[in-house]
Amino acid sequence: MKLHNYIQVTSRRGHFNFCDPSQESVSNHIAVMTPEGDRKIYMNLNTDYEIYSTDTMALIPEIDASLKRSFSTSREEEIAFRDYLSENGDDLFIGNMQQEKIKLENQKEKIDKRLLEINNFLSGQGRFEKGMWAEP
Repeated sequence: MKLHNYIQVTSRRGHFNFCDPSQESVSNHIAVMTPEGDRKIYMNLNTDYEIYSTDTMALIPEIDASLKRSFSTSREEEIAFRDYLSENGDDLFIGNMQQEKIKLENQKEKIDKRLLEINNFLSGQGRFEKGMWAEP
C-alpha cells in the first residue's frame, strides 16, 4: 500500500502579542507531513480558538478567514499552502486515514498484550516472585 502525505495540526495557547502581553490567542501550526513523518510544507495560523480538524475542507476556510483578517509578510506562502490543500485534498484525506489506521493498530497491539497479561494473571498461569511477575 502506497502511503500518502497527511495533515498534522498542533495548537498552542499563549500570549503571543508583544505589544499587549495580556492578550491571549492560539497559534495553530498546520503542516503537511510526508509518510516518513517529515514536514513538507507548513504554516502558522493565529486564532482565538484551537483547531482540531485535519480535514482540508475545514482548514481552507480558516486560512481564507486569516488572509482576510490580516496582512502578513508570508501572505504568498499562505496562499500557496491553501492552494496545495485545495489541489491535494483527496490524497491528504487518504493519508489522514492511513495515519489513523496505523495509530489504531498500535493501540490494538498494546491492548491485546495487556489483555493477555490480565487473562494470564486471572487464570493462574503466572505468579509474583520477589515482587516481579513470573510466567511459567
